Amino acid sequence: MKKVSDIMVYPVITANEEDTLRDVAKIMLDNKVGGVPVVNQDNNLVGFLSETDFSAKQNNIPFSRNLAPQLFGRWLNEDEVEKMYKEARSVKVKEVMTKPPIYVDADDTISELIEKIMKYDIHRLPVVKNDKLVGMVSRRDLMKLLL
Repeated sequence: MKKVSDIMVYPVITANEEDTLRDVAKIMLDNKVGGVPVVNQDNNLVGFLSETDFSAKQNNIPFSRNLAPQLFGRWLNEDEVEKMYKEARSVKVKEVMTKPPIYVDADDTISELIEKIMKYDIHRLPVVKNDKLVGMVSRRDLMKLLL
């Protein structure tokens, strides 16, 4: 039976929680990746930052049934979009990353991986072994099972 470790990618491109969004945008664009695990000073996995964190999301307006766009934790109006991206260059990753991170263990089965991908509707997951980051796995890596 195949395990996550059989299809994961390594070494892993990471971001530090103290990096700015500008720093991580460059890392992601330079390496052509859609998301990076976020580690702290001790190199422990503390979050995940994906390309969707750089775009507006629909969220409920507090105390309302209405939805409105939100970017980097702030409500948007059309005039503010460019200003918010400019200001976001200095925002720390720890302020917008997904935490706690969703991850899989290197010894998990492919079925367990697929369950998490479907449950959380995500495209990529950090892989850990003995609480240490050892790889990344994505929906694309599942194609390796055909080869």
